[in-house]
Amino acid sequence: MGHVVRAEWMRGIRSWRFWVAVAATVGLLLLTAVQYAQPWYHPPTPRLVNFFTASEMPLGGWLTALWPVLIPVVAALPGGDSLAIDRRRGLDAVAITRVGWTRYLWGKLAGGALLTLVAMGIAIGVVEAVFAATLPLALPRLLSWVPNLSLPYRVKISGVYGVSYATQFHPHFFWAAPGLFVILVVLVALWAAVSLASLSTAAGIWVRQPLLTLAVPMMVLIVGDVVSQALWRSYWVPSVYAGQYLSWVPSVGSWAALALYWAIPAAVPVLAIAWMAVRRKEWPRSVG
Repeated sequence: MGHVVRAEWMRGIRSWRFWVAVAATVGLLLLTAVQYAQPWYHPPTPRLVNFFTASEMPLGGWLTALWPVLIPVVAALPGGDSLAIDRRRGLDAVAITRVGWTRYLWGKLAGGALLTLVAMGIAIGVVEAVFAATLPLALPRLLSWVPNLSLPYRVKISGVYGVSYATQFHPHFFWAAPGLFVILVVLVALWAAVSLASLSTAAGIWVRQPLLTLAVPMMVLIVGDVVSQALWRSYWVPSVYAGQYLSWVPSVGSWAALALYWAIPAAVPVLAIAWMAVRRKEWPRSVG
């Protein structure tokens, strides 16, 4: 299994798609941050924008954030179709001969997850470094949790009102430990990306068209959104759990609920690989 993971890693980081995924993620996160901060209109002051708010806004805290919509594309791009490519071309024969069918499948799943994790981690790390270098590393002074309209205007504009300032998801926690809050937001984003990318990898067991396997996470996200809204269960919408919980909190509840939610799509490819490894011993065949 380790041999397969290493092979996946070396092939993945040398591929242009890995770096396109990194660059695309950096671009879409910075785009949202710039739209929120509006540097051409407002100077970067803690009262208007800072490192902590800028870090959460691109990952779903801002209504125009692209992350909750495009995450399945950039997550699957680094290596989500690797299994499908190998099986389509018959390239898996050598690996199976060396490590066996079971280790080959688990290595493919782990290798694809690692590529997604590292690609998204690099992208988010670059964006965080940009924010740390250009924005204040401090929150503004908290005036009150409840707006007081009787305050003089010059007092009101000197600070912010907690609930309306940044996240609606556990705002007290955000104000008490903004650094830890941002870390948890990033971890949820990475967990969601790995879960969706793993679906793409597992789809390669049955689908040998690489483009179709790359589209699986996006189809899951779209179908999940449509079905959840049709059933009037908007709090199950994948786009919400991918990041929009920061700006719109129906019934997400807690960090544990977010982790459990994304554990469901992560469990599906694990179960599929486990079933294929035990129940179906297949020797690869080239289909063209």
